[in-house]
Amino acid sequence: MAPQKLLGLVPSQKLQQWSTPAQIPSLPTSKGPRCKVTTFTFTQPDEPFRGSSTATVDGINNDEDEDEDEDDEFDDYSTSLLYYEGSFYTKYISPTLGTGLFIDEAIPAGSAIVAERVLWISEAEQDTCTTTADATLLLTRKLEAMGKKWTARFIALSQDSDRNSDNSGNALGEIWDTHNISTVWNSKRGAILGPNLAWINHSCIPNCTLTITHRYPCGKDGRRKPHAKPLIGRAILRAAKDIPRGAELTIGYFHPAGCVAFRGINCYLRFGFHCACHCCTQLHSELEETLEGTHRLGLLLQTPDLVTTWPAGFFQVAHDLEYCIASVTPYDIRLALTWAKCALVAGYHSDLARAICFLRKARRLAMLIEGPVGKFYDQLMRWSQSPELMPGFGASTRGLSSFAESDAVVDDGVEDENVLYMTDAKSLSEYIRVSQYERIQTKGADDDDKEEEEEQDDGKKKHTHRPKWRILPGVDDGKAGKKHRSRQPVNMVLRLKRKLFRERCDSENMQMEFLDSYLLTVVGVLKDSPDLKRSLGRKKGMGEA
Repeated sequence: MAPQKLLGLVPSQKLQQWSTPAQIPSLPTSKGPRCKVTTFTFTQPDEPFRGSSTATVDGINNDEDEDEDEDDEFDDYSTSLLYYEGSFYTKYISPTLGTGLFIDEAIPAGSAIVAERVLWISEAEQDTCTTTADATLLLTRKLEAMGKKWTARFIALSQDSDRNSDNSGNALGEIWDTHNISTVWNSKRGAILGPNLAWINHSCIPNCTLTITHRYPCGKDGRRKPHAKPLIGRAILRAAKDIPRGAELTIGYFHPAGCVAFRGINCYLRFGFHCACHCCTQLHSELEETLEGTHRLGLLLQTPDLVTTWPAGFFQVAHDLEYCIASVTPYDIRLALTWAKCALVAGYHSDLARAICFLRKARRLAMLIEGPVGKFYDQLMRWSQSPELMPGFGASTRGLSSFAESDAVVDDGVEDENVLYMTDAKSLSEYIRVSQYERIQTKGADDDDKEEEEEQDDGKKKHTHRPKWRILPGVDDGKAGKKHRSRQPVNMVLRLKRKLFRERCDSENMQMEFLDSYLLTVVGVLKDSPDLKRSLGRKKGMGEA
């Protein structure tokens, strides 16, 4: 989607006096009023941005119906929570990348790094600004509600603003254009800006993930206000992999997938810049194959016929997609989404055991990425407690299983991939039930060592691994062997229209048949009526006269 140009914002007199050198010595002196129009760029991602789907709220912060003491509340509400305080530093990288945020300490994967309040501006709010004065009032109200401490840090970002942007001369516009991050929150397009997040650059192989949480307004007694709309909370930055000391912290503005040309076009159309990360400038063949496979398998996973006709093929494609995503970023929200899709497919075929295992895997990862307050995590918890709430649950009985059988899938505390993804299926159209898997018992550790047999063949060693499971014959009530026919979407629409037309014609024909039978019945009753016969005879005699 091409970037949208929305009405810009001009600083008000109150904000101009905050940005004087007396308040912030490092800020350059302003040169009179600024009336330039600011350009805002928003995008429409195809998937929830970096797990930001957790923030499902109906309101945003800085609403007009907030309490009068909102500023005092925000002043007491700390601007940022730095879990590695004293380890952050900014460094100029290059003219293309600009300045980045670096960490002077090793961070293990899954650790929370920063949790800070952000300024949120939605596209809907921008649409209400028809004049420059309206836009000025909007940004003024936003910054006033964020508090003076947060606004001071916002103004301090002007030192690294793009002086060559379309908003040259507009201090606030330059800050926003340089440091905002486009995202989707509560199904609303917009952008966020945080004092620390402003320095984080994009990378197609990011080492961090960004999640937006929500908060609920409370009364003076500290209790949550009843029926109050939740507000945007903090943007939490977490490590997606083990980050070494001195590394730059990066996030993905979109889910990286496809070849370098596809990623470049996608980045330019959505955000208006050409990606210059190390992944795109220093190409690696294995990494490019992985990203291209992620894109290809992701599209294949959206094929509707895989769910009903090729269930084993669906799970095997999901297994390959999991490997591609995990090899790039081990803690990626797309992994949890893929496992959730597998749980829905298993629930569709009444496979409760596999559904519980996939939900357990997705719930663990969502807990690391989003925390316990995320909507996606909450949805997974509800499905785990009541699997019948999943859409389409029980539509087919091909994979009928029970909750107790889910323990058979777990091997040493880890779900067995061969059972979960049906990797041993002989046909992509079959569905192997969990009850058909029988574990092969071993006598002891010595026998475990003998499972790997080495054979000498042309000077090379071949390792033969003995399977852990034996598949018993079972009954598959599905239509195995049905050939898959790829159909164009246009043909599907035409067939649907023809089906609806036939149904309407059949309905009209049934109505006509009913009316005909009803009229015939009425006429037959009237013919047998003596009053009608006398009336007809009287009229007949008058006609003869």
